[in-house]
Amino acid sequence: MERQLDAALPERGASKRPVLTPLGLQVVERARAALASLEVVAETAQSARAPLSGPLRLGILPTIGPFLLPRLMQAIARLFPRLNLWLREDQTERLLEGLEAGRLDVLLLALPCDCGPAETLAIDGGVLAGAAVEVRRLSGDGPVPPARSLALAWRPKSPRAAELRGLAPAIAEALRLI
Repeated sequence: MERQLDAALPERGASKRPVLTPLGLQVVERARAALASLEVVAETAQSARAPLSGPLRLGILPTIGPFLLPRLMQAIARLFPRLNLWLREDQTERLLEGLEAGRLDVLLLALPCDCGPAETLAIDGGVLAGAAVEVRRLSGDGPVPPARSLALAWRPKSPRAAELRGLAPAIAEALRLI
């Protein structure tokens, strides 16, 4: 690649560890972005061939995940058997950053929340309270969070936005059935 660019990418010296030049760092950053874009192209093609299949990166708050995920994952597996669910638990701000950067496809958040430009679908807060009561009944312990409304959020310009618009009501319905 250095020959093609006619520039040095690593610094050559006595150091045994490779050290990139400023140009080398830029090339690596752009190569990572290019690989991420290729991954999006592959996922878009997968979605076109078989809607609601392939990877779906779901971000969820750790305060609600334990109450909802066990049954939500069962419901999603039953409704969408070709969907591979990847989970990320984190704080709202970091989940929204991940959504904006394309590292996450859809979020399950507690309201109120400033979701910025993300499209959202509100879900009745009774879902969360009902799930928490059931978890507490089954386990005999654990706090019951206050009944809050939930929302599903996704990027409107995502390559999978149309697919997610169709998926969101199904997830909301699965949550209502919990």
